[in-house]
This record gives sequence, C-alpha cells and structure tokens, in this order.
Amino acid sequence: MKKIYVTILAVLVLLPSSLKGQSLLTNYFVENSTVSHKLNPALTPVQGFIGMPVLSSINLNIESNVGIANFLFPLENGKLGTFLHPDVSSEQFLSTLPATMYLSPDINMDIYNMGWRMGKKGFWTIGLGLKINADTSIPDELFKFLKVGMVNDPTVYDIKNFSFVQDAYAEANVGYSHEIISGLRIGGKLKFLASIDRAYVSIDDLKVNMGSDEWTVISRASAYILGKGMDFVKDEEGRINNLGFDKDQLGIGGFGAAIDLGIHYRLSVGSVLDGLTFSASATDIGLVFYPQANVKTAQVTDGSVKFEGFQNLNVKDLDIKGQLDAVVKELFSLVGFEETLAAKSEIKMLAAKVYAGVNYPFLKNKMSVGLLYSGRFGAIRNHHELTTSFNYRPAYWFDATVSYSFLNYAKTFGWLLNFTPKRGVNFFIGSDYMCSAFNPQGIPANRAYFNVQTGISFPFGAKKL
Repeated sequence: MKKIYVTILAVLVLLPSSLKGQSLLTNYFVENSTVSHKLNPALTPVQGFIGMPVLSSINLNIESNVGIANFLFPLENGKLGTFLHPDVSSEQFLSTLPATMYLSPDINMDIYNMGWRMGKKGFWTIGLGLKINADTSIPDELFKFLKVGMVNDPTVYDIKNFSFVQDAYAEANVGYSHEIISGLRIGGKLKFLASIDRAYVSIDDLKVNMGSDEWTVISRASAYILGKGMDFVKDEEGRINNLGFDKDQLGIGGFGAAIDLGIHYRLSVGSVLDGLTFSASATDIGLVFYPQANVKTAQVTDGSVKFEGFQNLNVKDLDIKGQLDAVVKELFSLVGFEETLAAKSEIKMLAAKVYAGVNYPFLKNKMSVGLLYSGRFGAIRNHHELTTSFNYRPAYWFDATVSYSFLNYAKTFGWLLNFTPKRGVNFFIGSDYMCSAFNPQGIPANRAYFNVQTGISFPFGAKKL
C-alpha cells in the first residue's frame, strides 16, 4: 500500500505523455485545408488530394487543468520535492488544485485518406484511421487524503466521482459534399467502426475512515472491459488488482457505425458582406455494439475493506515511471473489485461533437477572421470552447493562421502553416494549444494543454474557382 502515493502522482503527471484526437480547430476556416472535412463534412478543399499512407494526418492532443507545477515544489535547499515532502505544506499544495482534475490524452491518425471533385458541385472523401481516446476525472478530496492523512481519531474522507474511460477503434469512412444552390453546401459522412477495446472504471464513492489502529474503506464502484486483448488481473483471493493486456488475444471486439452532418453557406449579396460564411456540423453521432462474449464486468460486492495504515513511506523518493502500472493495482486493491458475470451484450455511444462557425474574408480573400464554437459530449464530462482565428493567404498555395481559444481550462494561442501547391506536395503543421512552460522532460509545467497536427498529401485535379 505504501506505493499508492507515488502511483497517483505518476498518473497525473505522466498520463498525458501517453498521448485528444480531433482535427485542429485552427484549420476550420482554411480553404486549402485537406482535413477540415473532419470537423464539418460540408467543407471542401480547393483541389483533390491523395494522402500519404500513415502520414496524411497525425494528431496528438493533451488536455488537463493541472500540470507538473501542481505536484512538484521548490525546497529551501534549492532542490525540488513532491507534494508529499514534509517541507511542502498542505495549504501550499492543496491551494493549487481545482475541485476536480481532468486529464484527456488522445491520438488520431489517418492510415489513408483521399478526396476528389465530382463535377462542379460535388466532392467525395474516403479514409481509414485509428483513434485512441482517454478521459479521467479525479476529485481533490483524494489528494487531501494523501497529503493530510489522519488529523483526528477517527478522520473521515469521502472521495466521490473518480472516473476513467479509454477506448480504441479503427474507422473507415466515406463522405460527400454537394452545393445544392449557389453558396449553400451540405455534407455527410458515413463511418464504419471496429472497436479494439473500451475500458471504464467508476469509483462513485470511496469513504475512508482512518483510526489509530486500522483504516476502513467503504466503497461503491463498478468497472467494465469491452473487446479483446484486455482482462482483469486477480490476486490470490480472487480480487481484481490490475488491468492486463494480451497482444496475442488482440482483435475486433465490437462493431458500430456513426454519421457526420454539416452545412456551409456563403453570402453573395453584392455588398461589403460578400463572402461572409456561416457553417455548422455534428460529428461522431453513433454507437458501437459489443457481444456478450466480449463483455467483462466488475463491481464492489462486499463494499468494505480493512487494512493497516501506510508504514515506512519514503516521501523523498519518487520513481514515477516505475509506478505507472502499479497505480491501477493499488487503487483496485483499495476499492475491492470482484469480477461479475456479464448479463448481456453492450451498446456504447461515441463522444458526439458539434461545431458552429462564422467567417468573414476581406482584401480579395487574402485575409479572413473567424469565430468557431466547438462542443464535445463525453462519457465523463462535456467540453465547450470558442476559438477566434485570423488567416493570411498571400498566395494561392500558402496559408498562415493564428488562433486564440477560450471558454476552456486555459486561454491559449494556436497557429497553422499550410502549403498547398497546385502540383507537388501538400504539407501542413499546426497547433491549437501551445504551453508556455515545460520542465526538462518536456512535461507541461502548468496546465497541460497542448496539441499538434501534421500531414502530407499530394494535390491533383483542377483548382476550384
């Protein structure tokens, strides 16, 4: 049990480095973009394209309202100490924490994609990709328990709403955008999903009663694993103490489908408002079905676990990397999960997203300003964001965009460079969230908000006039 301190810190600090996966918001209003159709299927680039296999689009994303500066503090001797170090006061540590901490690391990769114009008004896209998403919610009461410990006899901590969800799936998609009247385009995309796995752990209530002789934990929790390649690991008493992965059993654990819908309208009224555009979309509206054979469930059947307090804990020693796997084992042992017989198959919804934007070009479309709302509705939490952007297009083959996002945990700047020659190689790279401070290991020092997306494709066909 004594490793629980460092394992919790390991999850908070290093889980983001495991890699939120959507196309860049900064990309939304870039006319030459070959990936904006991921946000709105009505949007089309000015020319057809063939993506370079595996490298056509790679997006890594981290979102968190905490960073390493919340858990490491300068000491009087000039060195750093963890939040558990005796020279770091409880008030100093706890005052830096939000009421609920969130972590959302994701990766989104296109294995292959392609888009081409069909006549003067239609545009088709096809793609094959892989998505790995995670979301974690951790209450600050847990850290109060870890840092403060027992102050009275007894001392009671009530830790609620500790949740973790992770899923990985492959996606094949086909999309079409069509101009139905002058200036008005509608688009749709059909996605076929093959789930690799989905894991969910929810500790709804963990009540810790700390006494001078023993600690008693009363818990209410549930967990499930959907798919193949993952399983519960049990101790000698049959209690779950970890999640295991077996690559030899890896396979398709479930099937599903989803749709994207979008609309885009450009004004043409013979006035200064010419070119003003309005757009909206809803993406990832769908579900995945898992047969009963691929469903594993667990819950707390007894609800009460007794154990002695931590002993001989060296709070000055922190082997973070070596504790990543142990965090699940320690927490599961503390809660007391036991596997139960899955009663039925499962159907799980995807995390749907919505977008709404307005954009105004000027100086003969060499510049534009835009405002985009984005919302994500996940299994643990919902996320809302506003992004303003300024796009500069000095030549038909080059776009440079800067953006500013707010209404989220951190107000952040973004940027994008997009090279789109009529022939040759299209290359883009950009970010919605740029951290201003990192530690020597590359971990964000403050709020861990960071993403980057890059891709290579080959343009073909005539450019849209």
